[in-house]
Amino acid sequence: MRVDVHSHFVPDTITSRLDLIKGTMMKVGDKIAIKYDEVMIGPLPPSGFDLSARLREMDSLGTDVQVASPVHQLFMYKSELKVAKTICRAYNEGLSDVVKRSKGRLVGNAIIPLQDPQSSVEELEYAIMSLGHRGVEIGTNVAGKNLDDESLHRFYKKVEELGVPIFVHPNDILCPERHRKYYSPIVVGTLAETNLAILSVVFGGVLDAFPGLRFIFSHGGGGIPYQVGRLEHASKVRKEIGGLKRRVLDYLRSVYYDSVVFNRETLELLVRVVTPSRVVLGTDYPFDMGDFESHKVIEASDQLSDEEKRKILSGNATELYRI
Repeated sequence: MRVDVHSHFVPDTITSRLDLIKGTMMKVGDKIAIKYDEVMIGPLPPSGFDLSARLREMDSLGTDVQVASPVHQLFMYKSELKVAKTICRAYNEGLSDVVKRSKGRLVGNAIIPLQDPQSSVEELEYAIMSLGHRGVEIGTNVAGKNLDDESLHRFYKKVEELGVPIFVHPNDILCPERHRKYYSPIVVGTLAETNLAILSVVFGGVLDAFPGLRFIFSHGGGGIPYQVGRLEHASKVRKEIGGLKRRVLDYLRSVYYDSVVFNRETLELLVRVVTPSRVVLGTDYPFDMGDFESHKVIEASDQLSDEEKRKILSGNATELYRI
């Protein structure tokens, strides 16, 4: 069995209400893009929007179940609260319908208006308790606020109470003025965002304050799992880092990481650092920077046992998402 925890889907409750964000849809070859303001979503294949096309693609890729998440351009953290709440509600209800029609092939991650604590808690509870979503996706920052910001504590407490995972995806990439070439925002900017997000929940005390949280970090955790020694050293010599109750490696082994690293040696290093129980299959489908056959990297490893491969391909995810 293969369970992909990192995929994206845009339901028609968004495409039919682009007036909410003054957006437009456009054809780009055989793909579809959405544009609003200076933001471009895609272009994506039809399977980014259409359930039947998605299920056919899953069959061709040998994927049994996908966790479907919003595209990060729909987080709306910088938008007026009314707009953000409307988009989140429309997305969550639309995705819930898609999940039901998928007959067990898709599981939903909700989207939340994190710029407002009360609205965040209300929408999360509605999305999980009423709509049946099994998790929530958030960005690596909320309009420039890192994930250790106290404004997120009410949200974290509610997530902990509901017992659902938090999938963390890069958004609003740092220093955009320095990312004008080489598709740099996506190639490396996303990794830098994830680095700071993990650093924030570890050094910022989030994992101590809310020990029941189960974070999943995309793209193999950026660069953090490969710099454990540097973080350990910093925690010992820098006065700016204080109050850690455990060693850094223990914290890093209390969260999860997807397998979108494209390379067998890198995957094996990730698994050695954080253990097989903390890695989950991901693809970043249907974006062109995804690794749609990430399972092959896992299955090709001669360093992983069959049981360890099973955990990464499905076991860890089925536990997280109650599949």
